[in-house]
Amino acid sequence: MILPFFLIIIWYFRHDKTKWHINESLLFPLVNKDAFIVELKNLCAEKKWDLHFDNSDININTNISLLSFGEIITINFLKENDAFYVKVSSKPKVKTTIIDYNKNKSNIAIIKGLLEMKS
Repeated sequence: MILPFFLIIIWYFRHDKTKWHINESLLFPLVNKDAFIVELKNLCAEKKWDLHFDNSDININTNISLLSFGEIITINFLKENDAFYVKVSSKPKVKTTIIDYNKNKSNIAIIKGLLEMKS
């Protein structure tokens, strides 16, 4: 009896891609790097996220919430054709996470909002 229920749950999550664990990664144009970093520091202080600078990358560890064990947001600064870009990636801290409840998309949307404020 439990096997059909388990198969229905698997089918549901296979067809509802919004709830699956997704490693999100997007590329955005960067206008002012210094202003972006200041706003990012303010955001991390407000949300109590851990902010770490590694060479040309920024790593942010988010807090545990009711829906996740936290995420790792990675920000890479890229230069292509005399233009600067920011590559923002977000993934769960726990590698066995199956469902992320769109936490990664919302993390990237938050960083995108900072970039749009500074452009």
